[in-house]
Amino acid sequence: MNETSMSSGEWHRFNGHLKSLITEERINIECKGLKTLKINDFSGFIIISNQDAPLKIEAGNACIICFDVSTYCRGNIAYFDQLEEILDHSDASEVIMLYLFSRDLLK
Repeated sequence: MNETSMSSGEWHRFNGHLKSLITEERINIECKGLKTLKINDFSGFIIISNQDAPLKIEAGNACIICFDVSTYCRGNIAYFDQLEEILDHSDASEVIMLYLFSRDLLK
């Protein structure tokens, strides 16, 4: 998404659409010339932005988690090469999820 070229009104409409994609449990599948199907939606989204508030988040939005990431390693190519190697490992996503589930996110 390129939020820099959007007007304020466009951004709010897009934000609402994006929020519904994240939080809705079912999604419509529309194939040309065929009946629309409504199926369970297991999609996950990762949104990366340089903006301080890329999504409008309200109390009760349990499906959204935000991280404020440090710029400490900006430009450190060796660090990111090593990180890429780690994340390419077949167990990486499971290890990350287990770590996140073990954290008390309400502190």
